Amino acid sequence: MDDFLSDCRHGLRLYARTPAASSIAVIVLAVAMAFVGAFVSLFVDLSSRSVPGIEDSERLVTVSEVDGNAAYRLELGVVQRFARELASLEALVAMGEYPDTPVGRDGRTVNVEIASRGFFDGIRPRLLLGRGFAPAEHDANAARVAVISERYWHERYNGDSAVIGGVIELYPPLRRRDRIDGPAEFRIVGVMAPEMRGVLSRDVDVWVPLEQIFPHV
Repeated sequence: MDDFLSDCRHGLRLYARTPAASSIAVIVLAVAMAFVGAFVSLFVDLSSRSVPGIEDSERLVTVSEVDGNAAYRLELGVVQRFARELASLEALVAMGEYPDTPVGRDGRTVNVEIASRGFFDGIRPRLLLGRGFAPAEHDANAARVAVISERYWHERYNGDSAVIGGVIELYPPLRRRDRIDGPAEFRIVGVMAPEMRGVLSRDVDVWVPLEQIFPHV
């Protein structure tokens, strides 16, 4: 404490002898500190965190509408237009989630993540078995397909590789506006790698094409 007070007295005496030079030094120091703080803040904002299960995840950015301090999700039509027009992005993918979706006929539920065109080609999540969604399958009229997590594969299918080509039945809310009773059937085409557990959350069981789900919700 004595050293601090001694430094303060020395600073005041120095300022009294050379007020102009001391003022300039203080201003330059303040500007330098502000610049360093802004640079660090910008670096933290722009540097992406590594996402397990996704190749080159450092290249991922989040696109949203910002109003003041609030960020809003973009409408699907805006995302699709940006995906066509923004040449600076390799792919622009819309994501959504439906937790606790009833599956099968035994009362079980799964967490579903939906992804638009470009999910497997652009984001490139790692797969353990099978394949991802083909571009033609990102269509409302395409045959329904799904990819399941490695965890769900072991829990529900005992790690059987014959799961590829099998069917998983998903109930509302995926079909809550559909007049047809019963579940929607999705053919399993792939199993995610163990480290890939979701983009929006880390507890995803099933991935399906957004374009196949969007007309029903």
